Amino acid sequence: MRIRVVPLLVATFLVLFASNLPADESPSILQIRHFREKEINISEGWIDAEGWVEQARVALLDFEHYRDWAVRWMDGNDPESAKFWVKLTDYRFKTPDILDVIYDLNIGWPLNSKGEFARFRIDQTALGQSIVRLRLESPIIGLAESYLVMWSEHNRVYFRFELRFWGIIEGLIDYDQFHQALAWRLNHLAGNLRDYLADRASRGN
Repeated sequence: MRIRVVPLLVATFLVLFASNLPADESPSILQIRHFREKEINISEGWIDAEGWVEQARVALLDFEHYRDWAVRWMDGNDPESAKFWVKLTDYRFKTPDILDVIYDLNIGWPLNSKGEFARFRIDQTALGQSIVRLRLESPIIGLAESYLVMWSEHNRVYFRFELRFWGIIEGLIDYDQFHQALAWRLNHLAGNLRDYLADRASRGN
């Protein structure tokens, strides 16, 4: 696995301590809560998916087409995300259990970098239950483990971040800002999936 020290350190700082995500004043489409189980920090939300919950289940399991919906409004191709320090530009599925999230750093010279990636491993056991559980494998200094979990049930689609930090890092994090950043990404991820499926339905796909 390619590991470049400067992008790694910059990504660590941005993930744990900083974010220039916009203050989103539009109503959230997700019902989001932040809580803690033992040492795990959890941010979880759900969206009402009545009428399209089965299509959502199929789309969540279709890793080859994440690039068609998951990066929208986060990739720098609109005025808002063009200002982001971290732009998510692509998802690359590598059979059978690797999903790479491609990103660019846009902070200013000499820290700019393109085509970096965060590697996630797909939990095959959870997948057998139609649950997408992605474990971050790329190292983030201060982050002991991280998961993105997505699933559908009872006319709802759920999105969940699970993160455990190094003990020494815990007291340094501004959790209000951190939760706001996680909520923003979860909200837009859910909206992207909803809009993608609605567009496909309108085109008869």
